[in-house]
Amino acid sequence: AGEARLRELLDHHAQAVELDAILTPEQRAKVRRIRENMRKEMEARRSLLEDLGGPPPPRHGEPGK
Repeated sequence: AGEARLRELLDHHAQAVELDAILTPEQRAKVRRIRENMRKEMEARRSLLEDLGGPPPPRHGEPGK
């Protein structure tokens, strides 16, 4: 499973690099803002679930339990 996951991650990275190459600086900035907002939202959800006493969801890229 580790090798398949590595291939998946490498493919995802290659797609991101390819996309980044065709974006304008303004579009890249917008993508960065969107990613940062999504990261903050996920952290807020994680914190809320922990505050409610439940187990936190797995972080992006981590297997669930």
